[in-house]
Amino acid sequence: MLIFCTMLIGVEGARLLREKRVTGDPAGESAEEAPGPPAESECLERKSTF
Repeated sequence: MLIFCTMLIGVEGARLLREKRVTGDPAGESAEEAPGPPAESECLERKSTF
């Protein structure tokens, strides 16, 4: 039984590696980066109303 389970794990691992090569890194697709600071032209200056 141990050999059969080991073979199943090996087959499943090979399938996952093959899918990762075909589709790319699945974790990289869902990872998001925080937006960077705005450009200087997008920074609004506060004007005094007094």
